[in-house]
Amino acid sequence: MLWFVDPRYQGYVLVRGHQIDGPHGMRFQTSLDPQLVINTADGGTPWPNMPSYTRLQAPGCYAYQVDGTTFSDEIIFQATPSTYLLLRGVTCTRSRFLGYANG
Repeated sequence: MLWFVDPRYQGYVLVRGHQIDGPHGMRFQTSLDPQLVINTADGGTPWPNMPSYTRLQAPGCYAYQVDGTTFSDEIIFQATPSTYLLLRGVTCTRSRFLGYANG
């Protein structure tokens, strides 16, 4: 995943996530930390960016929550190995998002 931040925003961005149709969380990079912090001062012009990867424990419906001091967004996605996708269709919808308290 390559995270981009609008250059008009300056500061930190917090990325967290969780499986919304099951009990699993997600981890970033090689850390056990369940969140990723992006500092827009750390690089990328004209768009600050940070390459990363997300580790998941199981197929399913997941959501990232991306928070800054002036915004909060959700990105919902379906994680499926190709065989799982062929055997069973799972639809991810915004209404299934569990969410976090902002802050």
